[in-house]
Amino acid sequence: MAKKNMTMVEPFDKNGIWWMPGQDNRVPGTLIFDPKKGVTVTLFQPIDVEFSKKDYSASKLIHGIVDGGLKISLLDCYEALGDTTFSEHGVYSSSKIVARQCVVGAHLCNDSKFNNFRLSIHNYAQFMCRTGIRLATDHDAGFIWNRVNPVEFEIDGDKISLAIGVQAPFSIFEFTASIKENASISITTKSPAGDLDEAILGVFNSLKTMLEFSLGYPVPIVQFQAVATDACGQDENIEIFFSQSGYATQKIGNPHQDMLFSFCGLPDERVADFVRTWHDFYNQNRFTIDVVINSGVKSSGDKRPEQSFFFLISSLEALQRSRGKLKLSMPEDEFNHIKRLIFDVLPKNETGNHMRNRIGGMNEPSLRQRLSDVLDAMPQCISVRIQNKTALVDNIICARTHIVHHIDRSETDNHVLHIWHLTEVLWGITVLYMLGLLGLPGDTIDGIVKNNINMLNALHWIEGVSSEPSDNS
Repeated sequence: MAKKNMTMVEPFDKNGIWWMPGQDNRVPGTLIFDPKKGVTVTLFQPIDVEFSKKDYSASKLIHGIVDGGLKISLLDCYEALGDTTFSEHGVYSSSKIVARQCVVGAHLCNDSKFNNFRLSIHNYAQFMCRTGIRLATDHDAGFIWNRVNPVEFEIDGDKISLAIGVQAPFSIFEFTASIKENASISITTKSPAGDLDEAILGVFNSLKTMLEFSLGYPVPIVQFQAVATDACGQDENIEIFFSQSGYATQKIGNPHQDMLFSFCGLPDERVADFVRTWHDFYNQNRFTIDVVINSGVKSSGDKRPEQSFFFLISSLEALQRSRGKLKLSMPEDEFNHIKRLIFDVLPKNETGNHMRNRIGGMNEPSLRQRLSDVLDAMPQCISVRIQNKTALVDNIICARTHIVHHIDRSETDNHVLHIWHLTEVLWGITVLYMLGLLGLPGDTIDGIVKNNINMLNALHWIEGVSSEPSDNS
């Protein structure tokens, strides 16, 4: 049986008329949305002869009206190569404009305000967990989630407060613990500044930061529903589609993409095979793993950003054991070598102190010690061979307890940006450790670290692996 594609927004194309604000020239064209390729509009006449020479940012728009009178605004556009068609009727040329964002339902202007967001996402159970919404384990039906306090972000000096809540209480049962399609979450916020860049990009970036900080890996956001208030005070319901072409970390496809990773897109068949096998393992043990991760360790308090870091480590190692291969920890000298590489590559400020320019008031010795403790704790996860599900749960809880108690963020005053950057470092460690488990040569790991490759962005969705059937499926 073919696997169902869980793309949340179906591909579409709409014919319409397009123009740039302040210009009288109206151009026919076709708007195309593809969840994997993004938002494009094919124009059959030049919309502006100077288009390709201009630096178009989100404050420079292309407006349109498509079939049925629906208003469209395309943001952050650039020109791509067009097509030339030869036929018996002549030669036809068309140009293609790529838009990193597409707003449906309104023509936006610099005075537009936005509020009452509704967000559609995958894997909402993990999103709820990681943004601080706690579960009530005494609920008869399973896990019920409750509203929590707003999360505050600071974007370029402007503070954005996001109050996150569900429309009604809901429960998570065994068979919906991991993925539920098209979950909607109500988010109310104010535009921090009032100009279009801040209203759209500021809120989007803060929300994207929260989601990716929460899960520790990119989240496939494809659609916002919101209310836009124009300069005259008129409200219009809008939808915002974020193009895959503009945000390389977003890949929408089969549901197992939620948990698949590759390293820098390397065409390494060992990685591809391993990831496929790991996905099968995760599916077979999905509920058990999710219960452990979502409930966590009671003594740890609020959900921590290293939760997903630990999850990847634990599941990778549990997979090694579940396949009947006793995987011993890395030799001590290898771990020490990786430690030195990580600390050597951490960014420095003008005074030469590691990380202080990114972690605010967190003192450097404390951070180094905590990272060192994490590295030392990881080998303990693979000291016992797992034979059954109960042992798997016990092992994961034990190892997570050890790591969580080493990563105490009390000195960061719970500021989300501090936690986010620490999470980025933890993902760097995760990547290196995963590569070690996969048997990549030491010089390859050295090169990755010394070349300052962004470790978080390196963990992107495997479009090629997820789109191709497994050899053993």
